[in-house]
Amino acid sequence: MKKSKYFDIRELVCPDVYNRDGQKAWRYIHPVIVDFLDWIREKLDKPVYVNNWYWGGNKSQRGFRCNLCPLVKSKKTLYVSAHMLGKGVDFNVKGMTPDEVREWIHKNINNFFR
Repeated sequence: MKKSKYFDIRELVCPDVYNRDGQKAWRYIHPVIVDFLDWIREKLDKPVYVNNWYWGGNKSQRGFRCNLCPLVKSKKTLYVSAHMLGKGVDFNVKGMTPDEVREWIHKNINNFFR
C-alpha cells in the first residue's frame, strides 16, 4: 500500500469507500497514480485538487469510484473505467487551465518515467 506525500486519502476516494475503509482505502489506489500525482504536485509547485467532499466541497467522484457513486450507478450499459480500478483521476491545478496542464504533462511526461 503506497501512500502519497501530498494527498490525503479522502482526496482520492469517494465518501462511501472512505467511510467504510478509512486509511485502508489506500489499497485501492494504484501506486503509479500516487507517484504521478506527487510528481505533478512537486514539479509544478502548485496545489493539485482531486476530490474535496470531505472539506465541504462538491467533488467526490474524481478519484476512485465505487458502484454506489452516482456516476457509476447511473450507467445502464456495461461501464468500466480507470477510476473504478484505482488507475484514473481527474484533477485541477491552481492557477492553470486544463489546457495548460495537459500541455505541461505532454511536454514533461518522459521525465516522469525516468
